[in-house]
Order: sequence, then C-alpha cells, then structure tokens
Amino acid sequence: MTPIRLMLACLALSIAAPVAAQEEGIGSIQLKPGVCTAGKSQPVALGALIVAPDAFNGKCVRVMGVSAGTVLYDSQVEYELSMAGQAAAPVARIGLYGDPALLDALPQDPTPTEIVGQVALCGGRPFVAGYCHYVADGVILIASEAGPPNHNVD
Repeated sequence: MTPIRLMLACLALSIAAPVAAQEEGIGSIQLKPGVCTAGKSQPVALGALIVAPDAFNGKCVRVMGVSAGTVLYDSQVEYELSMAGQAAAPVARIGLYGDPALLDALPQDPTPTEIVGQVALCGGRPFVAGYCHYVADGVILIASEAGPPNHNVD
C-alpha cells in the first residue's frame, strides 16, 4: 500500500470511529428490568437532585416534574423560560435516557410526570446523543418507569 493510500485509510477510520462509538453509546444507557423500580426507589425533589447530583449518582430515585419529550423540568415556569430562552440562571432540568419504548411514550407537550430511574452524570459519556450531547455537565435519569404524578409505577 502506498503512503498516500495508507494515509487516506487512516483518515477514513478516524472519521468513521466516532459514529460507531456514538451508536454503541446510545444503546448502553438502559437499565436491566427490575434493577430500579418504584418499590426500590428513593423519592427525591428534582431541585435537590440538580443541586447535589453527586449525592445521588448511581442511586435509584423517583422524581416529579414537567416532562417534555426526553427532558424533565422542575416546573412549568422552568419549561417556559427554557423555550423562550429567557432564563436568568441555568434552567432546572435533567435529561432522560432509557428504553426507547418508554421514552417514546412520554408526552411531547409539557406534562406533570413522575419518573423512576437511576441517576447518572453526563460527564465521561462522549459520543452520546440526546441531552448529554448538548449539556456536557448535565444530570440524567436512566428511566425505568414513568407515569402521572403520585401513581403506582411498579
């Protein structure tokens, strides 16, 4: 192989590698069934989770907020500020990952929702699509159950 062909082959591999890692990373952010359920979860206020994410990292929690797609906001006001781009401080929200069927069933319009899942941090998750792609230092919940507030999600 000539030096130019070798260089082109290396360049092609370096461009293609991140795409493969991204696809692998997306599928790896799911929980095994039964790992985190409403019965095993700790109720936590979304604001507390956002302020001290390290205290909850890796724990199974149950939080309430206003979901809009794969983002859970602390309140309707936080959602509206985010959509208007008028938040004076960072918007109180977390990203949602998990089983695609569960995420697809979440309302797209802002709706009060209770989510059960395992807390994780975006840091150290390169090539992950979705919330962490845009909020590198964000907090996420790997959702295992979802529904209206104060329901039995088990």
